[in-house]
Amino acid sequence: MTQPIKFNDFYFLGCNALSKEVQVDFLSYFNYLLDTDFAELEDMLKQRLEIKRFEKLTDDAIIESSIAITPQDAKKKRKKRKYYMCNAVCLLKTIRSVFDSKLYKSLTGNNVSPLAIHNYQYVLRVLLIDAEQLGNLYANEMKGDVTCQCSIDGKRVHYMAVHQLLRQSLFGQESAHSFADMETSSAILLIRQLIEIRIRRAFGAVAYLDANDTVQPLDLSRVFDAIRKHKSQIKFPVKLENIERIYKWANLYTHSGQCDFAWLPYYVEWFLRPLTFGEKRDNNWDVRNGIVVEKGVIDAIKSDLLANKSSATENSMKDAESIIKTEVEKVTETENNITLESTECKSSKVNYRLLPCQIDAVVE
Repeated sequence: MTQPIKFNDFYFLGCNALSKEVQVDFLSYFNYLLDTDFAELEDMLKQRLEIKRFEKLTDDAIIESSIAITPQDAKKKRKKRKYYMCNAVCLLKTIRSVFDSKLYKSLTGNNVSPLAIHNYQYVLRVLLIDAEQLGNLYANEMKGDVTCQCSIDGKRVHYMAVHQLLRQSLFGQESAHSFADMETSSAILLIRQLIEIRIRRAFGAVAYLDANDTVQPLDLSRVFDAIRKHKSQIKFPVKLENIERIYKWANLYTHSGQCDFAWLPYYVEWFLRPLTFGEKRDNNWDVRNGIVVEKGVIDAIKSDLLANKSSATENSMKDAESIIKTEVEKVTETENNITLESTECKSSKVNYRLLPCQIDAVVE
């Protein structure tokens, strides 16, 4: 690029089809952001979101205010200034933690992979484009100004992009069998699986087994309900409510492909690290100690899950018996004048147990 770099030049990052006079070099733009300490990004957010100064927010506050668990929850949040403040702070924390001087030094060193440049250029561009979209959303929702319509609700991952992620998982990003292009929103799929596996294995609540050793599904929502009764007796590195909030948020993406602001998956990944990798306790480190629980509490949670399953199954069978009995009683005659007597379905209690698994928690 022949002209001095400006903040809005991020739109042209990676646009190699343009003439060299207007192309924007990623490392030059990165250096520009570091030299200005992201001041123009901050100024843009303050101006677009009508913020005088950025608040000092806890990680929990950011998660609770910026992550919606249902479309209705999202609509309510978007009518509150706190939502925009938390997203702005989340963006600034994310972009500063990723694009720091250490990364710049690494990318300007010797033998740097072109793929690394490609990846970080993509990440920076989508973060800054969504920063503009956050400003558009504020104008739409808080000011009634639809001059620039926010496009975040129309941002859905395509199934082809998910298949591309599948290829990259199998062959790597740089291979003869996949493409280099990224789909960072697909990380939300892994966030959901991460929480599901972590919570299930910590409490031995993977699935049910019936009397025939047939695996029956165990909804994670039931597991959360059982854990919540004993949460004062369990040590989590982050609030249980926010683990569940992130899981429900990830479910929205998993089932619909609906994307959210680009910085949220990055922030959530960082937020969940203590849960995944554990913490240092008493000068010792153990990958399991992200969750610390007594054996008696695990046993109580398992008992709750089994009791709920047995009760739900018995109620379902009783409902089925009632429906069948009613339907049979309605049929009093056929065309041949054959009378059918009412019959009842006899049910026997179904015994369930939990699928055995290793407990991935520190059990005291």
